[in-house]
Amino acid sequence: MARLTMTEIDDEIVAAAASEFARHGFKYTSLQRVADAVGYSKTGLLHHFRTKEDLYQAVMHRATQSLQDVGAIAQQHDAQIARDQAAIDGLTDLAVQHPGLVLFVLTTFTSLDLASMRQLSNPEAQGEITSISESIMTTFGLSEDCDNQRFLRVISVLGAICMSALVLQGGAAPGTRDDLAAIAKEIIDPPR
Repeated sequence: MARLTMTEIDDEIVAAAASEFARHGFKYTSLQRVADAVGYSKTGLLHHFRTKEDLYQAVMHRATQSLQDVGAIAQQHDAQIARDQAAIDGLTDLAVQHPGLVLFVLTTFTSLDLASMRQLSNPEAQGEITSISESIMTTFGLSEDCDNQRFLRVISVLGAICMSALVLQGGAAPGTRDDLAAIAKEIIDPPR
């Protein structure tokens, strides 16, 4: 069996940390909890991320970058429905690969994770939280004065993709990535 590279180990840690931060928040996620989730010792984890704040910032950066990548592809389409479908395809792929990251995005977007913001001393990380929300709003064409139904559909799509990916990953239900994307597309743009 080939050894993981440092980048692969960091990716594994960030993916697990995203899930832990999403489920328990910054305050109640310990480095030991993350280490246990990836099967490393706390000392081993500290070789990759010096502090919990560093790890949280890595999760934020990964989430923001992933959303910006999805948004850039979606924005290549002129029609809103085509943008929605491209965004859903990108988010579905992300969720299948890293369900914890999409869970983190969902919890951040729906609550702005204010408790976590207050725990961080680094203003750059606070900006990343805003970037996550702005990326979702831009990708799906949301504004502060958008239709409530549209806003709720976007949140529902994020929730459906996230939770379904977690179920598929655990083998608890039959289904595929394409099934998940098709259902999400019906939520965001229901057949008329």
